[in-house]
Amino acid sequence: MGAHGPQFRKKAASKKALLIASAAAPAFVSHLFYSTIKQLKVTAKTIGAESTGLFIGLGAGAPHTCLSPRDMHRIERATARLL
Repeated sequence: MGAHGPQFRKKAASKKALLIASAAAPAFVSHLFYSTIKQLKVTAKTIGAESTGLFIGLGAGAPHTCLSPRDMHRIERATARLL
Protein backbone atom coordinates (compact mmCIF):
# COMPACT_ATOMS: atom_id res chain seq x y z
CA MET A 1 0.00 0.00 0.00
CA GLY A 2 1.19 3.56 -0.69
CA ALA A 3 2.03 6.38 1.65
CA HIS A 4 -0.63 7.88 3.89
CA GLY A 5 -0.14 11.36 2.44
CA PRO A 6 2.06 13.48 0.24
CA GLN A 7 5.78 13.19 0.94
CA PHE A 8 8.47 15.80 0.38
CA ARG A 9 11.01 14.75 -2.22
CA LYS A 10 14.00 16.35 -0.56
CA LYS A 11 14.55 14.93 2.91
CA ALA A 12 17.74 16.77 3.88
CA ALA A 13 17.82 20.56 3.98
CA SER A 14 20.59 21.77 1.69
CA LYS A 15 19.63 25.46 1.63
CA LYS A 16 18.74 28.08 4.22
CA ALA A 17 15.76 30.44 4.11
CA LEU A 18 14.89 33.44 6.25
CA LEU A 19 11.13 34.01 6.07
CA ILE A 20 9.82 37.48 6.89
CA ALA A 21 6.15 38.42 6.69
CA SER A 22 4.55 41.70 7.66
CA ALA A 23 1.08 43.14 8.00
CA ALA A 24 -0.65 46.31 9.09
CA ALA A 25 -2.07 44.42 12.07
CA PRO A 26 -0.07 43.90 15.27
CA ALA A 27 2.15 40.79 15.19
CA PHE A 28 0.21 38.88 17.88
CA VAL A 29 -3.03 39.32 15.90
CA SER A 30 -1.29 38.23 12.72
CA HIS A 31 -0.04 35.03 14.40
CA LEU A 32 -3.61 34.17 15.37
CA PHE A 33 -5.44 34.93 12.14
CA TYR A 34 -2.96 34.65 9.28
CA SER A 35 -1.17 31.53 8.04
CA THR A 36 1.47 33.37 6.02
CA ILE A 37 4.51 32.06 7.90
CA LYS A 38 3.14 28.51 7.82
CA GLN A 39 2.68 28.73 4.03
CA LEU A 40 6.18 30.14 3.59
CA LYS A 41 7.67 27.33 5.71
CA VAL A 42 5.92 24.67 3.59
CA THR A 43 7.25 26.36 0.45
CA ALA A 44 10.78 26.45 1.87
CA LYS A 45 10.57 22.79 2.84
CA THR A 46 9.32 21.93 -0.65
CA ILE A 47 12.48 23.35 -2.22
CA GLY A 48 14.66 21.68 0.41
CA ALA A 49 15.50 24.59 2.69
CA GLU A 50 15.93 24.82 6.45
CA SER A 51 13.91 27.83 7.50
CA THR A 52 13.24 30.21 10.33
CA GLY A 53 10.57 32.85 10.16
CA LEU A 54 9.31 35.93 11.91
CA PHE A 55 6.32 38.19 11.59
CA ILE A 56 6.72 41.96 11.69
CA GLY A 57 3.55 43.68 12.80
CA LEU A 58 2.34 47.21 12.12
CA GLY A 59 4.27 47.26 8.86
CA ALA A 60 2.04 49.87 7.25
CA GLY A 61 1.56 52.25 10.14
CA ALA A 62 2.61 55.28 8.08
CA PRO A 63 3.69 55.99 4.52
CA HIS A 64 7.33 55.10 3.78
CA THR A 65 7.74 53.12 6.98
CA CYS A 66 11.25 51.78 7.75
CA LEU A 67 12.18 48.87 9.97
CA SER A 68 12.62 49.79 13.61
CA PRO A 69 15.86 48.95 15.45
CA ARG A 70 13.92 46.29 17.37
CA ASP A 71 12.81 44.62 14.13
CA MET A 72 16.36 44.79 12.75
CA HIS A 73 17.60 43.07 15.90
CA ARG A 74 14.97 40.34 15.50
CA ILE A 75 16.08 39.79 11.90
CA GLU A 76 19.74 39.57 12.98
CA ARG A 77 18.87 36.99 15.66
CA ALA A 78 16.87 34.93 13.13
CA THR A 79 19.79 35.05 10.69
CA ALA A 80 22.18 33.89 13.42
CA ARG A 81 19.92 30.91 14.13
CA LEU A 82 20.25 29.80 10.51
CA LEU A 83 24.02 30.17 10.32
